[in-house]
Amino acid sequence: MCRNGFTPNLGHPVDELVSLVVNVIDDRVNHHFSSFDGTYTHYKDVKELLKYITMQQLSMNLPTHHAIAPQSRRAPRNSMSQTLPNDLTLLYSRPGFLLRRVHQISAAVFEDECRSVGLTPAQFGVLTVLRASPGLDQSSLARALGFDKVTVLRVLRGLESRGLVRRSQALQSRRNLAVALSSEGEQLLREAQKPAERAYQRLMAPLSDEQRVQLMGLLQRLTDGLEDHARAAFVPPEPAPNQLHQKEVHALPA
Repeated sequence: MCRNGFTPNLGHPVDELVSLVVNVIDDRVNHHFSSFDGTYTHYKDVKELLKYITMQQLSMNLPTHHAIAPQSRRAPRNSMSQTLPNDLTLLYSRPGFLLRRVHQISAAVFEDECRSVGLTPAQFGVLTVLRASPGLDQSSLARALGFDKVTVLRVLRGLESRGLVRRSQALQSRRNLAVALSSEGEQLLREAQKPAERAYQRLMAPLSDEQRVQLMGLLQRLTDGLEDHARAAFVPPEPAPNQLHQKEVHALPA
């Protein structure tokens, strides 16, 4: 759970968390971890898990435009440190490099599984947020996914061209546009649930149940601890009024 009390649930949680962490972590991370809650062990744990899942996924049949060169994939894991110069070994063991690589793999797996519905992780995330918060303005939508304004506009244009979302003038501000799912968008999002779940299971396949829980916890810890360093803000949207009402009804005693 994020420090603002929100737990991402976009159907592909590892991809969302890795994407958020990629936005806040870079070569400076080694300096931050020395003061990050005094727990350098967490840095080493998440790095080892990311290395493990990366190497395991590279041995699978991912789309070639996302994968590294075949000759690189065939290199034995235990020979990497013996065949690479020290500076490359250091580069490839940095958390920023591993997080970006896992994010690339995650996107490749997701797009492969969701090819039938033609959705990318970013498009799936936008549709999911809009289903939870109909009529959200573009700026709030961008913050709900940790996107910058240029990225969310590009994604919306692609979805709008397919008739999956519609934009109209926001009631709260004439300078902003409100976005909502079309009936076609609602239907496609329902169809995307099973492929998205298959992508999640495929991505996490190299890890045991215990390692999955550990990885998710460490990624969330990194996201919470380094959130202030992100280039784009992450602010989950407020629940829609009907969702609040439903929660209140469910909370009533029988």
